[in-house]
Amino acid sequence: MGSGKWTLPRKTWTNRFLLLGLGLVSISILTSSAFRGRAFSFEPETQKEHIALLDSTRFAEGDILLRQGNSFISTLIVQAFPSAEGMSHCGVLVRDQGMWKIIHSISGSISDSDGIRIEELPSFISKAHLGNVRHIKPAFQIEPMLLASKARYYLKQKSAFDHDFDLSERKRLYCSELIRAVYLDAGAEDVFIYKTLAGKKLVDLSSFFDALYWREYPGGNEE
Repeated sequence: MGSGKWTLPRKTWTNRFLLLGLGLVSISILTSSAFRGRAFSFEPETQKEHIALLDSTRFAEGDILLRQGNSFISTLIVQAFPSAEGMSHCGVLVRDQGMWKIIHSISGSISDSDGIRIEELPSFISKAHLGNVRHIKPAFQIEPMLLASKARYYLKQKSAFDHDFDLSERKRLYCSELIRAVYLDAGAEDVFIYKTLAGKKLVDLSSFFDALYWREYPGGNEE
């Protein structure tokens, strides 16, 4: 840990259980009150492990960590957003009491609590399927401390998870919606990619792989 590096296995996988109209199914499951408070597990039939390296010396407040989750709902999200490189969840890096932590929002359907929380980095990583975590930085000018301040503001508000997936208000926020709110509040332009599913305009996690606006560390578009 002293070197500031974690070595993590990363995997990509294919799933034979492709569903017709998966985007609509995923939204209906995520928004259904019948499924809130229930947890699912799903293991794909085939998978391939890779090595990902997180270097904490490259961290800055306001950077983004993406992860691939373990739940059935995470699998649906991955299937619904195929350009997001297997990612299903995200959070904002902040420095807290000398430690790197993540502010993120997660549904109570796959967690013991609903909405925004702050979590220690090892704990956040431990919930990634086979350690599949990605470190993303903005490629545009923005003040890291301001991003952290905005993230802490929503944490202080104890915002609930946005089960309605409504981008028009910020009292409730899902994970990528929180990232969007933090960056827009800090003065960033709206550089996010959107996808409409079941009539809902959603923030697509593929946004963070657009090399015009974001860089992955380590990654092929690293300076």
